[in-house]
Amino acid sequence: LLHTEVRWLSRGKVFSKFCELQDEIRILLSEHPNELADKLNDISWLQYLAYLANIFSYLNEVNLSLQGPNTTIFKVSQKIKSTNLKLNLWHECITNGNTECFAKLTDTLENKSVTLDQNVKKHILEHLSGLQKTFLEYFPPQTDNFSWVQNPFVESSYAKTLSLKEREQLIDISTDTTLETTYRQVEIVTFWVKLLNEYPEISERAVKVLMPFVTTYRCERSFSLYIATKTKYRNKLDAENVMRLRLTPISPNIVKLCGEKQAHPSY
Repeated sequence: LLHTEVRWLSRGKVFSKFCELQDEIRILLSEHPNELADKLNDISWLQYLAYLANIFSYLNEVNLSLQGPNTTIFKVSQKIKSTNLKLNLWHECITNGNTECFAKLTDTLENKSVTLDQNVKKHILEHLSGLQKTFLEYFPPQTDNFSWVQNPFVESSYAKTLSLKEREQLIDISTDTTLETTYRQVEIVTFWVKLLNEYPEISERAVKVLMPFVTTYRCERSFSLYIATKTKYRNKLDAENVMRLRLTPISPNIVKLCGEKQAHPSY
C-alpha cells in the first residue's frame, strides 16, 4: 500500500493496470464478499476509472518528457504549450460527445454498449478546465522571447533588444554556413559554449538564458544517488566524492589514470 501512495507516477500506472485487470479483480471481489465489488458493475464508475487511467497516463508521459540532463527552457515551454492546446482540444471533443481522445474510455463505452454518462461528462469537463488552470499557474506564459538563442539562424525582431556588439556577433553567426551545420549536429547548450571564445558577448548572454535549471531533475537524481550510496552495504558519512563521481558527465580515462600510478613501489 505504501508504494501506491508515494508517487503520482505510481498512481498513474496503478490506474492503467487496474483497467486491464478489472475482470479478474471483479471475480476476486465477488468470491470474497466485498462492498467494493459493486463498483466494478457500476457503468458510471467504470467510465470515471477509464478517464482517470487515460489522463494520468498522459500526465506521466509529460512528466517523463521534461526530465533529462539536457532539458532547456525551450523544450519545457514547447511541451507545456502543447499540453495546454491538447487540453483545449480534449475539452472541445468531450463537449461534443467525442471520446476518441481517451482510448480506454472509448473502449469501456464500446464494451458496455453505452454512451457517455452526462454526470461523468460534466465532471470530466470540470477536471480538464481545472488542469488548464493549474498548468497556467505553474507555468505562466513567458514574456521574454529568446528565439535567437533557440535558433540564431532564423531572423528575429526580438534580437533588436540586444546591444550593438551582440547584434553584430549574432549577424556573423547567422551568416556562417559552417556554424549552421554544427548547430544541427550538437545540443543547443554545446553549440553556444563552443562559441564563447570567438563570440564572447552574444554567447555569454545565450548561456545565461540556458543555464538556469528548468526542472528538479538534477536535484532528484542527486538524492536518488545519495540514497543508493547510504545502504547497510556501503554506509559512508561523507559521500561527497562518491556523488561527484556518479553525477559528472565526464568519462574518466582509466588507462591514463592507471598509468600514472605505480602498482608495486620499490623500497
